[in-house]
Amino acid sequence: MKPILSFGLAFFALFANVVADKKCFCHVALPGDRRIIKDLGVVDTQRGWLWTRCRRMINCPNICDKAVKDWSCHNVEECNALTNGKKIIHHYKAASCGEGFGHNEIACGQHC
Repeated sequence: MKPILSFGLAFFALFANVVADKKCFCHVALPGDRRIIKDLGVVDTQRGWLWTRCRRMINCPNICDKAVKDWSCHNVEECNALTNGKKIIHHYKAASCGEGFGHNEIACGQHC
């Protein structure tokens, strides 16, 4: 009985955590040299059973762009201090699916 119970617990532990997450990481960057100046952390998470396909991360750039705009509006002083009055863009990393920089340059506190 003990071996069956032990096997059952081991089998449950093996498959209890089979939810696969893919996270969208977001950063604030300067457009010229594309230097990252602020880490906004995880702005979106997609979950799947056993794995999560990359196509579910298609909105990561848009979500990150919105997060950068929101940050620049709600943190104008910090934004200006980090950029010295320069414009900013977003940088996203969609788990292992891809990453890139945005093209929409914004100034701190504008387009709010």
